[in-house]
Amino acid sequence: MFKYSRLKYLRRRLFLDIRDRWLGGTYPMDGVNFTMPLGSHPSPRRAVLRGDYEANERQLIAAHLPPDLPVIELGGSYGIVSHAIRKRLAPTSTLVVVEANPTMIPTCRANVALGGSPDCTHVVQAALAYGDARVRFKVTANVHTSHLVFDGSTGPDIVDVPSATLDSLRRAHGLTGAFSLVCDIEGAELLLLRNDAAAMADCALIIMETHPPVYPALGGTLDEVNRRLADLGFVPFARMGDVIAARRPSL
Repeated sequence: MFKYSRLKYLRRRLFLDIRDRWLGGTYPMDGVNFTMPLGSHPSPRRAVLRGDYEANERQLIAAHLPPDLPVIELGGSYGIVSHAIRKRLAPTSTLVVVEANPTMIPTCRANVALGGSPDCTHVVQAALAYGDARVRFKVTANVHTSHLVFDGSTGPDIVDVPSATLDSLRRAHGLTGAFSLVCDIEGAELLLLRNDAAAMADCALIIMETHPPVYPALGGTLDEVNRRLADLGFVPFARMGDVIAARRPSL
């Protein structure tokens, strides 16, 4: 089974790498030609070609994200979901995209820029973390599984990155009052809910991908995520797969 899966992976990657050399690494979806790095993991590239890349997040954003509120997106990755957010927002609404993986920043910036409004769009290289100015981050072949490192692991794929909190991001970009939050950070959303309650008090709507298999390593569960959302005043109103949308009726 392993040999078969490995062979299938290599065949898909070879096909896509040849395609990229001919077509310049652009991937069409929803009428937009997105850039994806040559040699990157085949799964995200194939998802874009199929049109179902992060489909649950993109559908909830298109249906429910308020166009007139600023947005902080945690986990920008390729910038494709970031583009969907930018497309949904009014031209003058601020979008702050936060991505920890330093290798993804140029791609993220290029793809979100396709949505226009450069003066209102900011891409920040940082990881959501609490307590340290810099944290360790594991860069994996598939960027969607890259994550913070909490144990003593070392290696060439583990890098130091600057940290940020939701509160520090808001202050750095002059965001006061109500805002929306889009979050896909491979389990660190649990840390957000535990540590950033003051900043979350102004969050009117959250679209969050949950990662239940990761929570036990952080001493938590999906039930804790749901409980903390409720304690913060959020009412879930839509769910697609592991992605939930919740709003605070008081805002």
